[in-house]
Amino acid sequence: MASTYSATDIAASVESASAVSWGPIIAGAFAAATLTFVLMLLGSGLGLTMISPWSNEGASITTFAVLYGNLAGHCSMAILGRWRLSDRAASH
Repeated sequence: MASTYSATDIAASVESASAVSWGPIIAGAFAAATLTFVLMLLGSGLGLTMISPWSNEGASITTFAVLYGNLAGHCSMAILGRWRLSDRAASH
């Protein structure tokens, strides 16, 4: 026998299904907050190593510029290298 469904049965089943999975949203928010906290700690640590309570004893702006240039260069090479490898794999 064929079963029949009324409009209210179909509407009830559609309303009970959620289009949003809250578990991954909460996990992503927690991961973003954790990464932000870790980066803030890293930035505070690097910033505090640049200053000194004694006059003329802290790191110079040249030291900071060299460190930043090396870090930015290495990060950009790593990101672009992965990007290029993924493009190369997709084209073959």
